[in-house]
Amino acid sequence: MANSYFPREQNQSARGVIRCPYCVEAGNFRVMAIPESEDRYTCNQCGHMALPSNPLFECACKKCARFRIT
Repeated sequence: MANSYFPREQNQSARGVIRCPYCVEAGNFRVMAIPESEDRYTCNQCGHMALPSNPLFECACKKCARFRIT
């Protein structure tokens, strides 16, 4: 559970910061690694991937697989 007493950084979404929905760091969801050439962001801790330019993209990490209906 995230600790609500840590100060939150302001305007993170306005700057285009992508965060992992599973990993927490310093009271906030962990910032995902910035891509070098592609638009795919990856969490260095759990491997979750996000592709903001493609709303149909489905992550293949273990945590997302738990929620996938087959």
